[in-house]
Amino acid sequence: MWEDGGTFCFGCRATSSPTMSPYVYKEKVEEDEETIKLPDDASFDYKNPGLAWCLKYGITIQELINNKVYWSERKQQIVFTWWDDEENLLAYQARNFLPSSKLKYYTQGDVNSLLPVYQANSAVRGERIVVVEDCLSAIKIARQSDAMPCLGSDLPPTKINRMVRLYGTFLVWLDGNMYTNAQRIARRAGLLGCSTEVVWTEKDPKDYSDTELSLHLGLDKTRKL
Repeated sequence: MWEDGGTFCFGCRATSSPTMSPYVYKEKVEEDEETIKLPDDASFDYKNPGLAWCLKYGITIQELINNKVYWSERKQQIVFTWWDDEENLLAYQARNFLPSSKLKYYTQGDVNSLLPVYQANSAVRGERIVVVEDCLSAIKIARQSDAMPCLGSDLPPTKINRMVRLYGTFLVWLDGNMYTNAQRIARRAGLLGCSTEVVWTEKDPKDYSDTELSLHLGLDKTRKL
């Protein structure tokens, strides 16, 4: 528990695959706060178009299950979830696939109170965090390095202040059209004493193969991009 009363979960489910073990910062919840509920048909029975979208980027069904990503057939949503160490649902972000949906993503719960870190396995886990825009990119990068989605295109100073307690190095890799935002996040972390780096690519991180990710992340020093 932090001095300010926040908590985070370091627990990791036993598996050889990277799992989503978020450092969940939980604000004090008011007793009358509305309970966060998943769609009533949310399950691990993935179907198209959600399944096809995940497979397109090389994400496996086992990775979806390990990271507690659900599918709602009724709402046509892939649902990324965040839980505390007592298995209470804190928030979720759903990717909509209905053509009639006005928004690509729907979020329920206070994601501003969360640090949704996707942890790499213990063999490669370190002091560096890779900051990306979306959950699927974070899941894919977590095969090689701890990663966290902004759940948008920016990372508020309040989150950065908490992240520097956990990581000494920030690598910021947002989508290509958000390079200015990536630089701003890196500057904020740098002012707090962190080592920072910004990566720019034409495509989203999730578009790249594991080998390409390794090169962009600087993990493969023997080859050049």
